[in-house]
Amino acid sequence: MAVQSSRTSARINALRASFFQRLPDLIAAVQAAHERCAAGGAVPADWEDLFRLIHNLKGGSASFGFRPLCDATLEGERLAKAALGGGAGIDLAWHGRMRDCIARMSQEVARGSCFLEDPVMPATAPGPDARCGERKRIFLCDDDPLQVQALVEQIRCFGFEVISFEELAPFQEAVEKDPPDAVIMDVMFPGKPMGGPETMNLIQAARPVAIPTVFISAQAGLDFRLAAARAGSSAFMVKPVNITDLCGRLARLTAPETSELTRVLIVDDDPPLAEYHAQILREAGMETRIVTDPLLAMDPLLEMRPDLILMDMYMPGCTGVELAKTIRQIDTFFSIPIVFLSSETDQDRQVHALVTGGDEFLTKPIKPGNLVTAVAVRAERMKILRSFMIRDGMTGLFNHTATKDFLDAACADAARTGQEVCFAMIDLDKFKLVNDTYGHAMGDRVLIALSRLLQQRLRKSDLIGRFGGEEFAVVLPDCSLAKAESILDELRASFAGVTFKAAGVTFTATFSAGVAALSMQPDAAALCQAADEALYQAKSGGRNRVVVSGPRPPDSIPGLDLAKALSGLKGNWVRLHGLMKDFAEDSRNAGPELGALLAAGDLAAAGARLHTLKGIAGMLGANRLRDAIRTVETEVNAGQTAPPSWQVFEHAMRELLDGIQALSEPKPWHAEVNHGQDRRS
Repeated sequence: MAVQSSRTSARINALRASFFQRLPDLIAAVQAAHERCAAGGAVPADWEDLFRLIHNLKGGSASFGFRPLCDATLEGERLAKAALGGGAGIDLAWHGRMRDCIARMSQEVARGSCFLEDPVMPATAPGPDARCGERKRIFLCDDDPLQVQALVEQIRCFGFEVISFEELAPFQEAVEKDPPDAVIMDVMFPGKPMGGPETMNLIQAARPVAIPTVFISAQAGLDFRLAAARAGSSAFMVKPVNITDLCGRLARLTAPETSELTRVLIVDDDPPLAEYHAQILREAGMETRIVTDPLLAMDPLLEMRPDLILMDMYMPGCTGVELAKTIRQIDTFFSIPIVFLSSETDQDRQVHALVTGGDEFLTKPIKPGNLVTAVAVRAERMKILRSFMIRDGMTGLFNHTATKDFLDAACADAARTGQEVCFAMIDLDKFKLVNDTYGHAMGDRVLIALSRLLQQRLRKSDLIGRFGGEEFAVVLPDCSLAKAESILDELRASFAGVTFKAAGVTFTATFSAGVAALSMQPDAAALCQAADEALYQAKSGGRNRVVVSGPRPPDSIPGLDLAKALSGLKGNWVRLHGLMKDFAEDSRNAGPELGALLAAGDLAAAGARLHTLKGIAGMLGANRLRDAIRTVETEVNAGQTAPPSWQVFEHAMRELLDGIQALSEPKPWHAEVNHGQDRRS
């Protein structure tokens, strides 16, 4: 039996999402069952119902990896089990403890509610470079022009290309000519109460592969939902549509299906048998690596970081039990599944192997299908567990620790390949005010909207994490500082265009960002600090902006109006410093060259050279040099080959060139940060 890992992952994600969506109803059912038992007159069936509901909730939460909820159900299950048989001996204290258990279950569900909007993605680092933000083409069909305009503007902020239609016939013709990646379709049209579903039925019937379709409607009745479902709807949303939910759904519907290979390390001293088992797993779509000497297992283990270890029990130099116990003492691999595959049939020995570090015991010979199933199930659970460990519960992004780990890895790769790595830190502006004004639930929606925008618009090679609170981080490998600044500023402008609605009020949110490049920093820690300090500058400089970490300008440069020069370049000292170095290189011999032109009587060429120098000096803010050049230029244009102001010009030129020469090599800029001040505003 070959396991299609991508399909397995998709099915598990779908089941998990369905379970999470039902949690509020399941908790409500438990609460109602308990109230029936507490009201008096309860029959044995009522107590059995209470126990069954809690028991099922525990089993579901454990199976789908929602461990906090599972833990919350344990005491409730124990209490309910004690009451089976009619509730004899149950008193008020028992009911109080049961209510506490149910309250804890509700709290765990509330903590995880925002997470549930998106099924957990496999915990993988980004794949090969390709724009995740490849603009997916969406067809929107709705007869309300105002609704169409509003949706088009909002959806485009998330990086989609949107083509709108207000009538069904042109829409159908366009789909048949050039199908989109997804469709947003209204249900009702003038004269056609179910015009949207009817049209999509005709389109989908003629296609080998259905187009993902999201139906929207002002009516939430079952008849409208059934019509959409029969037309192959991927989702049904009630107007006014929540733009964050809609774009999140579109992102999932239009994203190519990807699956991470299950990695299995096989430790067996019998090479042919190890290769046989490896081949079985490879045919099932898994990645394998064989180690035939258990004493050499550590390096492959650290390099491969497998999802599961398949291990023989009896090997020379080190038994499987000894190796498993050793691996378990390494924090990184404490929870990795270890499956023993051995011809040992003594149950006592098998149990001993499990007690000392194994998770499962398979007996040789084993049917290929059974081997694949046992490995796939164990490995998939490990992936889910790892996903919970390294993903942020609300947004699905990598958490703080995982993001810093990926940053370290990206910097190590950059040191080896010579490529640039940029790191950006993002912080929502005045987020506390959003929470205080519109409530924390609305604040969570803003966080989710930003996370989805980042996921939709950034490259697959870019790593996105939630650093904590309203702060996010992005690792951009193989990306110049200028490009990173441009990308972040585009995202900033797009996010500022997203509108949110709360209690009839429409509002927008913005973010500030700080960006730094590894080439200007000694290591990953310094890179992170530089981006953090640049973020602080963005916040203190007015918010809703992107600040790049770069060299720090000196307090002054002789002969230069530094403030004016920086103002003209929007404070970009890196660019100003580069322009000054270019000027110094080009103008080092300007004096002798001009003297030669004047001595030869070539006043026209000397005047042109002076005019060029004057323009550059003005752009740089070298006012003294500019004024001296202007005077000499006037004298030369008047026909003087020995301008009286020549010495003033030479002095001003020498002063500026010496000042540029005296500049040290650019050093990382560090803001004066008041660490005691909360910048999250």
